[in-house]
Amino acid sequence: MKNFFQDNLNIVINERKKVMIFFLIFIVLISAISIVHTFLFIQKNSYLVDGQLNIIISRIPFNWGPLIENIYSNFEFTQPGYNFEFYLKKFPLNALFLAMILKVSKNIYFFMLIKNMFSSSLIFYFTYMFSKNNHKTFLLFLFLLIGFFIIPYNTYIIFNFVYGDHLTSFLVPLLFLSLVSTYQKNYFVIGILIFILYFIKPSMFFICLAIPFFIIFLEKEKNNYKKFIPSIFLLIAIFSWGTYGLLKTNHFPFGKNLLSNNSYDFSAITNKQFIKLYPNIGVDELVHNKSTIDFLNSSNFNNEWEYYDYFNQKNKVYLKDNLYDYLKTIPKKIYFIFFNIRSDNLRSDYVKINGNPIRYSNIFNKLSLNTAFIISMFILIKNFQNILNYKLEVYYLSLLSLNLLPHIYAWATNKHLVSVFVISNLYLILKLCYSRKYFNKIN
Repeated sequence: MKNFFQDNLNIVINERKKVMIFFLIFIVLISAISIVHTFLFIQKNSYLVDGQLNIIISRIPFNWGPLIENIYSNFEFTQPGYNFEFYLKKFPLNALFLAMILKVSKNIYFFMLIKNMFSSSLIFYFTYMFSKNNHKTFLLFLFLLIGFFIIPYNTYIIFNFVYGDHLTSFLVPLLFLSLVSTYQKNYFVIGILIFILYFIKPSMFFICLAIPFFIIFLEKEKNNYKKFIPSIFLLIAIFSWGTYGLLKTNHFPFGKNLLSNNSYDFSAITNKQFIKLYPNIGVDELVHNKSTIDFLNSSNFNNEWEYYDYFNQKNKVYLKDNLYDYLKTIPKKIYFIFFNIRSDNLRSDYVKINGNPIRYSNIFNKLSLNTAFIISMFILIKNFQNILNYKLEVYYLSLLSLNLLPHIYAWATNKHLVSVFVISNLYLILKLCYSRKYFNKIN
């Protein structure tokens, strides 16, 4: 008996040593890639750093700069508007995360290194624990880890910081791994992921709202009240943000008015030039143009909800009068999501000079997405009567659909789709490897 316990202890110790050595190698690689990525990032975005390579916080684009700067300097979650204060223009979690790292260092190399080491360590930990808890080999763990980083564009987005998508690009895949575990699920971890995703981007709303109910419906363990934990985290997120909005603005933000800037952003799709320019040219040019900025600077809005209502009403009038034109954009967006392999969201002056080149990462991303989609649909259709027994396919297609829904309603760019590409990689890896004996540990 003593030898038995000693042998098992030695196995555990050896495995931990192997994992720690591999983790150190992994972190060294991540650090090297992060440094190269940062160098290339500076070449394209030199306006974001000063002469000492410190990040100029106020210049961080997509409305993040003013919010991060206010959190960094005053720990206040507001940003200036057009003669009023915005409380609900952006979710605070990404801005808070970046502000905390900036407190450590504003040097862009150190900043990016800390951020990327933290994100990559989370990916490492989740994928390792998934493999370990499901009694899979180190080889499957390695394949899953590669699934996050093998496509250069996906790594570029995960390593970026100017988009909120740098977080959703790996957090949604981590949620996927947590959901499809064949081992006893850690519903507390799933709940935390849902809570975090709720506070990153409004496009995560449908995922956060639906997945907790799918869990209750799909997980059939009797008297297992733990499966209600994600729903509790969802309610906490909804009422936390809603209460904050109610106290600050007298409005309870929920659904399409989660953020007061949503109607302004959506006005891009109600621009008649949208169908002509999308997806080659960035839709920001349709919204954030001189005429709109001049109008806003001269406007007399008293608060952010008057601002929201103005654009919301303008969008409603357009959709009522031009519904057919809007519906024509939907096939174009679906085609872009599944088949477009060229670069997207470019500046109009760049397109005039250089055209719209092929982004080779898109070839592999779209191939992975379409292959995973076709295989999962085929399996569910073939086994429709026992559909609830195929949780891998159900959760994959659920996350895929819930992720794409707001982007088909509004618009998608490839950076919005990185989480979809990564979960497609993970689905294919799991589908190809799960039934193979050499990926299973012999206990």
